[in-house]
Parts: sequence; C-alpha cells; structure tokens
Amino acid sequence: MPADGTTGRAVSRVQSLLRQLTAPARMLPDFLIIGAPKAGTTSLYAYLSDHPCIRPAITKEVLFFDRRFGRGRNYYRSCFPIRPLSAGRQIMTGEASPYYFQHPLVPERVAGMVPGVRCIVILRDPVERAWSHYRHNVRHGRETLSFREALEREEERAAADRQKMMENSVYFPAGFLQYSYVDGGRYATHLKRWVKHFPLDGRLLVLESSRLFRQPQETLKKVTEFLGLPEFRPDGVRAENVGIRMEEDPEVMEYLTGVFREENEELFRMIGRRFDWR
Repeated sequence: MPADGTTGRAVSRVQSLLRQLTAPARMLPDFLIIGAPKAGTTSLYAYLSDHPCIRPAITKEVLFFDRRFGRGRNYYRSCFPIRPLSAGRQIMTGEASPYYFQHPLVPERVAGMVPGVRCIVILRDPVERAWSHYRHNVRHGRETLSFREALEREEERAAADRQKMMENSVYFPAGFLQYSYVDGGRYATHLKRWVKHFPLDGRLLVLESSRLFRQPQETLKKVTEFLGLPEFRPDGVRAENVGIRMEEDPEVMEYLTGVFREENEELFRMIGRRFDWR
C-alpha cells in the first residue's frame, strides 16, 4: 500500500505539471457557481456538466479564489480543459466552489482575473442551510458540539481566522468558513460585495434551492438563457450530496428564524422577489 500511495502521488504531481505546462492553451471559466454551501451547488454543477456545450473543470470545486489564490493565474488555467481548436459549436467551462459567495475577498479577486465571467448563486432557506451545514460537519467528524452550542460559539470560533485573513490575504480561513452556520446565511451582506463587480441578472444570477429540486428543468432553462446556451434536458434528476437526518431542536430553529428575518427582507428587496422561507 505505501508504494501504491507513493506512486499515485507521483502520477498526480506529473499530471499537475503537464496541465500547468499546457495552461496557455487552456480555457478560463465562462461561469462560476459561487455558493451557497449546502444549497444545491453540487446538483446544479452536475446538471450543467451534462450539457453538450459545457466541458467541466478537473474537479467541481477548484477552490482557487478562496483556498489557492496564491498559486496564481497559470495554476488556475491548468484546472480547465484545453481550448477547442474548432470554431464551430460554442464551448464553455466553469466550476462550483461554494464558499466563494461568503469569502469577503473573493468578489474582487474574481473581477480582477476573469472580469467577463458570469456568476450563479443558489440560495437555500438560511435556517435549513445552517442546520444542513451542521449535519454535514457532524457526518464528517468536524463538529462535536450540539447545534445550540455551535451557534453560541460561532463568533468565538471565527475571530482568530478572520484576523489572520485580514493580516494575510492568501490565508484560507478554514475555521471561519467551516463553522459559519449563521454567517453563511447572511445572504444580503454577501450579495452586496458581489454586485459591486457583477450586476444582478446581467452578470450574476440568483436562484433558489428548493425550486431547483422541485422544478429542475425550469431552473436549468433560466441558467442556460443566462449563459447564452441552448436549452437541454439532463440525463436524470438526482439530488447530489444528500446529508444525514437528525432531529431538529424547534427552539433553536425558531431562534434562527428571528436571526435571519431582517437579512432575508433585505435580500428580497435587492433581488426584487421573495422566496418561501421560514
């Protein structure tokens, strides 16, 4: 096993080097699915990857603008397919990194490196999103506190990471993002940073999570129109990255409903429509 592991890492390094050597011939993304975490980014990206005019990145979550920005433009290009030689059918590529939406430094980074990119954000009822995020962390062994305790300690857990991020712009605030059950749902706050660089509807499309799963074809039609691609029907509708079930604490959920009420109202005013959230 150790030898196999060593060989695998060596092969991976060679592949990465070859991709970087061919980076000038590779595409930069035409679209980014920027979040939010636990809101359906995996499913939406899987649907789009079935489109005949889309060539996916080497991985759904490239994580460049938040985690790997220090690696530079050449590395980022290496994560995408070779530019098609034919001038026939329009070909696009993109990625989906769900913490881009929340990370305060990402919008300016994206605008500086790929100013023509189109951004898609898919939002979920922030109370349900926070609960799903918590369950995800429990499932992966990252969370040992109760949901109530985790909410009470969110600011405390985030403080050191926030400070390091402001002192070192390429520092990845893993703890801040990992335990951001409330901050991850402050959608209006995050959206304000994005619309400074990417106007709503023209360059930034806001979708709602439950509609993607209730009406996937209608949602995909909006996305393909936004990207300027022909409408298509994916091979099958599937819910990707489904989490474990745990019993909710009604008091905690009611508390979160109050926490997000004003933020949600501000979001609805910004986008000019309402979602059926708690």
